[in-house]
Amino acid sequence: MGERNSFVINHALRVFFIASVLSSVVTQLNTLVDGIIVSHVVTADAISAVSLATPVFLLVMLLGSVIYTGAGLLIAEALGNQKYKQVNRLFTISVTSIVIINVLLAIVLIACKDAICRLLTDEERLLPLLKSYMPISFVGNLFFLLQMTLAQYVKISGRPALATKCVMVESVGNIVLDLLFVAVFHWGVAGA
Repeated sequence: MGERNSFVINHALRVFFIASVLSSVVTQLNTLVDGIIVSHVVTADAISAVSLATPVFLLVMLLGSVIYTGAGLLIAEALGNQKYKQVNRLFTISVTSIVIINVLLAIVLIACKDAICRLLTDEERLLPLLKSYMPISFVGNLFFLLQMTLAQYVKISGRPALATKCVMVESVGNIVLDLLFVAVFHWGVAGA
């Protein structure tokens, strides 16, 4: 019986490890391709504007990450104890909290866009690109955070391969939309 349990645990760990590594690789490739598209189709300064905005997005993502990580731990425990009503309640509360908090943050950040852009750079050539990129990205950040949240919960439910497939679909979708909005519709850095 001990060998069987050891095999099942080792197999589960391998599956989760491979899924996590693949998800990370796909996310990094997505970021790389994003940068190539923006820098070649818009301008090299556009990738600078995107990079300047990164600290703001990481701060916004921090709160959502704390919520879904904490909720994920509680959900995993409730799943293990087969308390499915509690799982549903925790899932609903966490996703609703993430949406409400990030919508409010997006509204505040969009209202303060000019001050935030001036705080990030005083380069006059970068300011228009940054001002164009920030508002759309604040809204897009919500969808990215929801995707990360749902992928986390799918992994917790014991389906890491499905979470990896979701990350891959999101990454391919992002690249296709980048090409469409940046190269075809010529939205510039806002299309990224």
